Amino acid sequence: MRADELIQILKELPGDTEVVIAVLEPVNPEADEISLQRYDLDLMIPEAEDGEAWLVVGEEADLDAFIDAYEGDLDDGGDHAHDDEDDDDDDDEDDDDDEEGDDD
Repeated sequence: MRADELIQILKELPGDTEVVIAVLEPVNPEADEISLQRYDLDLMIPEAEDGEAWLVVGEEADLDAFIDAYEGDLDDGGDHAHDDEDDDDDDDEDDDDDEEGDDD
């Protein structure tokens, strides 16, 4: 969903409306049953990555750790926080790009 679409919808709601993230998941892939999980919106990261805004939900301790990591990554000049596994993948991709550049 684009930000302008979301803004238009939110403008039509009373200002004290609680925003909740609702996630639909299949109960069983072979049945026509779904479950609805609702989460209070805890945090928003505007312009988090590549024109995206992140709506974040989680436990308080996890949110605190995420915020610390995210802000630390920004202080180090990074675009966003990632976990260690993603960092390893990114390094491998960079190495591949360098090798491709040498072939030109």
